[in-house]
This record gives sequence, C-alpha cells and structure tokens, in this order.
Amino acid sequence: MTMILTPSIFGQFFPDTFLLIPMNAFSMVFALSWLVFIFPTNWALSRFQAVWLGFQEAVLEMLFQNTSQNTAPWAGLITSVFVVIFSINVLGLFPYAFTSTSHISLTYSLGFPLWMSVNILGFYLGN
Repeated sequence: MTMILTPSIFGQFFPDTFLLIPMNAFSMVFALSWLVFIFPTNWALSRFQAVWLGFQEAVLEMLFQNTSQNTAPWAGLITSVFVVIFSINVLGLFPYAFTSTSHISLTYSLGFPLWMSVNILGFYLGN
C-alpha cells in the first residue's frame, strides 16, 4: 500500500478539486441550483415540486406555531436559506470536502441579518 504525502506541512489546506473546479465553488453552485427547480412553471406539479411544497408547508406549520400569521413575509426566505444551508452541509459529507458554512463570515453574514429582520418584523407586526 502506498501513502501519498503532501510536500509541505500546509498542503492539507489547499482546496480540493473536482474536474478542475474547487469543491467549495462546486458546493455553492450546487446548493444555489436548488432554487431554480422549486418554482412551479407548469399547470401540473412535478414530483420534485410536490415534495418541495410538502416540505415548505411543514416548515411553515412549524414557524407559525411560534409566531402569528402577520409574520408570513419572511417565511419563504427562511425556508430557502434553510435548504441552501442544508444542501451545502450535505455536500460536506464527501471525503476531503470543506463546507463553507463552517466559516464565521458566512454564518454571521447569513445569521445576523435574518435575526435582525425577524426581530424587527416581530416588533412591527406582532401583537
């Protein structure tokens, strides 16, 4: 059995590639491509759209258990962000792939505006 060693001590931090594309870029494009397929374009729903609508109804039901119906404008945004983060994290299960959601910059840039918007909507719309 042959072991392949990296030439330097910091070689483990070089980004892994898949077909000459960095895995981080591949995972971000793959995660955002889900958003293309969730919008219904036909009269009859496809299987994927039916699953998406069922998932969205379940998430909305969980959201509205804790909030009032007046806070509905941000529910679609929350479910879309959840799906993007979920798909990025699932792609992190590939060997030697690093998920971009583990960076504090991505986590903070997604979390803080969503937290702030939920609080502002709660103050203005919640009774």
